Amino acid sequence: MWFLERFHFSKERMNPSKPVERISFKEVTNLEKQRILQKYLKYLFGITDLSISTIRIKLLELRTFLVHFNGEEKPIYEMEAEKIQEYLEYIHRQDTREKTANGRIFMILQFYNFLVVKGYLKRIPFRHEYYLQKEINVHNDRSVPEKVYVEILSKLVYFPEHLRLMFLHLWCVGLRGSEVCTLTGSDYEEKDGDYWLKVYQVKMKTYKRIPIPEALYKLVQVYKKKYQIK
Repeated sequence: MWFLERFHFSKERMNPSKPVERISFKEVTNLEKQRILQKYLKYLFGITDLSISTIRIKLLELRTFLVHFNGEEKPIYEMEAEKIQEYLEYIHRQDTREKTANGRIFMILQFYNFLVVKGYLKRIPFRHEYYLQKEINVHNDRSVPEKVYVEILSKLVYFPEHLRLMFLHLWCVGLRGSEVCTLTGSDYEEKDGDYWLKVYQVKMKTYKRIPIPEALYKLVQVYKKKYQIK
């Protein structure tokens, strides 16, 4: 188990709304496979600039992959190509979206590229192209029906004050819930009669600056002054 509070990651790589506190390798019972996975994680943490939440997604996929071979005594870099291909076929057949399945295959491919670069393998023992599926772009309508948000607005007075403000940020600006949870008082700005909000995007590792209604800006200032918080 690795406890990430002992690491010194830059704040740009961390998602304060959903922090990754620890990483477990105990599910991989073969010690050599566990050691290789830890080496790969050290590379992702130390060499790449990927966000910690993205690295965790890669870890979970690779851990599932290695757990599949827990019953095999051979290290993963000596595993027969047929058994690796059977696992990729299993991913291909699963009832998941094409983009999800392809992403899982690419994570395994990146892991094997690492093994090749480190000298554990001379070449990758599978052709990942055989298992990729054609991706069909689908629009996910995540809009809230007007009837729902109008009802919430009509009953907003009964909510605790901080939840009222959080909902208004979602409704007025269209932020994600996780983005609202990470806002601080210094993120609000008034300039030349316009009102702005600075929001940090973890995946992009940069800030976006968006206009907000004057009423929302003033409500936040009143809230900060009333509770003496920043």
